[in-house]
Amino acid sequence: MVSLDPADRTRSFRFGDLGASVATIEATCQMNLDPVPSGVWDPLDDFYAAIGEGSVKLAVTGMVTPQADGKYRLAIDEVGTYLRDTYDFIGSQPLGFWSRYGVQKVLFSPIGIPIDPKTADNDGDWSRGNFYYVSNGSFNEYRQMFGKGRDFFVHSDVERKKLPTPVVVTVAP
Repeated sequence: MVSLDPADRTRSFRFGDLGASVATIEATCQMNLDPVPSGVWDPLDDFYAAIGEGSVKLAVTGMVTPQADGKYRLAIDEVGTYLRDTYDFIGSQPLGFWSRYGVQKVLFSPIGIPIDPKTADNDGDWSRGNFYYVSNGSFNEYRQMFGKGRDFFVHSDVERKKLPTPVVVTVAP
C-alpha cells in the first residue's frame, strides 16, 4: 500500500535507495525474502558456519507516478539482493561438535553410526582430540557465566542489478 501526503499525489517521485544502509533498505524498499534452510547433513563449510539458517532478501527501487484514477504506477528499475542472518541463540539449535582440531556437524562411530550428543567424549582432555557437543544452550551458559556475548543481525553487501526494462505495476492507495 502506498501512503502519500496529499500534496505528493500529483507528482512523480523516486522510491527506495539501494545505496543506503541495509537497515534503511529493510525499512523502505525490502519486499520479499526466501529462507535459507539448513540441515544436519549439509556440508560444514564457510557459508554454513557464517549463515546457517538465514534468509535471502529482495529490495526494489524505481519511480512512482500518480494516475488520474487515483492509483499509482510503479516502475521498478533496480533490484537488490542480500543475505540476512540473526544470531539470537534461542532454543536448542545444535552448533556442532567442537574440538581444538576442528568442528563437525555430526559425530560418527568407526562404523558410521551417529553418536548421541550425550555420549560424545566429554572428559575435558582436549589434547586427545575429543569433540564436545555445543548448542545454543552452551552459548547462553557462557554468556551467563562471563557476562559476554549478545544477539545481533548480520547482513551481506547488497548486490544491485539495474533492469534493462522497468517492471511496471499499478497499485491502489
